[in-house]
Amino acid sequence: MKLALISMPWAIFNRPSIQLGTLKGYLRHQLDRVEVECCHPYLDIAAAIGLDNYRIISESPWAAEALYCGLLFPEQKSKAGKVFRQSLKGKPVPDYFELLPKLEEQLQKLDNELKEIRGDSGLQHKLEEQLQK
Repeated sequence: MKLALISMPWAIFNRPSIQLGTLKGYLRHQLDRVEVECCHPYLDIAAAIGLDNYRIISESPWAAEALYCGLLFPEQKSKAGKVFRQSLKGKPVPDYFELLPKLEEQLQKLDNELKEIRGDSGLQHKLEEQLQK
């Protein structure tokens, strides 16, 4: 069995997750047949949007949620962008609509990495199979 442990944004960006490393070590020690990989996509996102921008967004849960909202519910982008701007009022961050494609690109890289770990066709395919049942 293959298992991916993922520390998603908006964790502290200047180091990998010690919690995931500890859990990975424990699982590998306890379960002989499990391959465990740790993924830290927040590090790539921090690099893609800039460390200062990442830090500011990570300190505002509403701003962080608004970014994901725009990706999950494209019809709500305008409202989510408003929440994003209001949450970060007066702070120097890029425009919401400039950040969305960068976040989406990094999440696509994560999906590709997970496909390699699993050796299958990805989450979307699995979800579609489940929905058809």
